[in-house]
Amino acid sequence: MEAILGKLGLSKTEIILYLALLPIGSAPASVLAYRTGILVGTARQACLQLARKGLLRVIKKDNTLVFTPESPEKILYLLEEDRRKLAEKEESANRIIGKLKVLANPSSILPRITFAEGTDQVLQVYREFLNLVPKDSVVYNFVSPVSDRCLLFRETVIRTCVEIRCAKNIHVKCLCVRCDSAYELQKNDHCSNRETRTASAPEEHDYAFETFVWNDVVFEIVFSEYGVFSTTIRNREIAGMRNALFQLAWEAGECKQTPKRKNGCHRMKT
Repeated sequence: MEAILGKLGLSKTEIILYLALLPIGSAPASVLAYRTGILVGTARQACLQLARKGLLRVIKKDNTLVFTPESPEKILYLLEEDRRKLAEKEESANRIIGKLKVLANPSSILPRITFAEGTDQVLQVYREFLNLVPKDSVVYNFVSPVSDRCLLFRETVIRTCVEIRCAKNIHVKCLCVRCDSAYELQKNDHCSNRETRTASAPEEHDYAFETFVWNDVVFEIVFSEYGVFSTTIRNREIAGMRNALFQLAWEAGECKQTPKRKNGCHRMKT
């Protein structure tokens, strides 16, 4: 029994005094010192330590401290303290694991970026992105609509991937540059598992793009006079930044708009 109490964190003196006090019920340090042969001052300090550990109660009678043992079940409190200290150590260890991984593999913190070019390659990467996203997820989407010059891409890639997305019940929150095509998107939201809001572009441009953000992935497609390109970035920090920017723009976006054609905008069906 003494060995187990020692493993629970009690000193030899604390064990002797605790076991001596249990059959007595209550006693001052002087009585315990007489019964155990331990000095009075040492006995008093050890009993106060047992009280701090929750194993004894202490009251003052006539300027004398009297110690009373708590129920033996209170020994389990010693384990609670060990659990608390263990949890603190585990939390501290978790805080440095990431840094240790970086030291072991410095390149691991760099974003993983892949590029694709042309309709076929971009379609393949688009499918791979949708395969990453679980069913019933929400994906954020920035859009500057595809022009009529990209009719083939629009028909073969966008329509195909919208079907895949709808089959997985992936909901898209779409923030589109304000133009006639954005109105077309909004009209078709109900059949595309999508919610579209609009926002003004900072300046006119002669290219179109789509950006998708999900979890730690940013998938981007750019349509220009030079062709169709895409990049896929796997990085938590970059995706988190895009996520935060989307949330800010989404809150400021308009839910509905009146169709009004502007220069540089094109109609798009989905």
